[in-house]
Amino acid sequence: MTMKDAVRSVFSNYATFSGRARRSEFWYFTLFSLLVCLGLFVLAVLTGGVLTFLMWIFSLATLLPTLAVIWRRLHDIGKSGKYFFMLGVPDILSVVFLIISLVRLSDGKADAIGAYILLTAVCSIASFVLLIVFIVWLCQDSQPGENKYGQNPKLATAAGNIQNGQPALPPRGNHAAFYLEGLSGMYQGQRIPLQSSLLVGRSASCNLIYPAEIQGISRQHCEFFTNGNQLMVRDLGSTNGTYVNGNHRIGIQATAVYPGDRVFIGSGKQCFAVCA
Repeated sequence: MTMKDAVRSVFSNYATFSGRARRSEFWYFTLFSLLVCLGLFVLAVLTGGVLTFLMWIFSLATLLPTLAVIWRRLHDIGKSGKYFFMLGVPDILSVVFLIISLVRLSDGKADAIGAYILLTAVCSIASFVLLIVFIVWLCQDSQPGENKYGQNPKLATAAGNIQNGQPALPPRGNHAAFYLEGLSGMYQGQRIPLQSSLLVGRSASCNLIYPAEIQGISRQHCEFFTNGNQLMVRDLGSTNGTYVNGNHRIGIQATAVYPGDRVFIGSGKQCFAVCA
């Protein structure tokens, strides 16, 4: 997913709190927001503060979609979006301690200031720890397969059909009923319908996209396509090869595959069963 795709996805799901958002969607949108804010800040400085209101407009405009994409990102790693509110717990406690300290001071109890400083320090440490935990969560990869919040968004991106924040598989073509069933690797447990052609690799131009951290996959690794009623697969000059049934390494010449065959991509950890 590119930054352009991420921004488009976030704004098209402006207030969608259901479904899942992959890691690249969240972080690319975060980078986009920071760059825009930085640009608007520089513009405000150059105009002597006249255009400061643009920063406020942008911040208000992106508040809801930012919260929504955080919510969906937490769903993507199997956690409730409500965990977002845990970041505010230390701040709320600090305000409560401040009110209690002021009440005690009004009653002439001078020890309230020391207690407030101590409790505020504890809340600050807790806030920092929670922030680190939250960032670690946001950096985690998607849960493989489907979880209770929806389908794996990586599969939806590869299929190119995300609707209303709920990943959806593309409709089947007229060529019949071939599909791939992920047996191991990133797409384990996923059913991938085959259209007229399915290009597999790390490039954004592929239909089934693997992230860079998945080793052994070339930018354009292999291609599945139909020839009449026959499903074919061919390697596209990949470094680590494409194998049918574990031991037959195929080349650029198309090889016929049949229901029950297993196709191993790259290092062998990415395995698909051919189904019909």
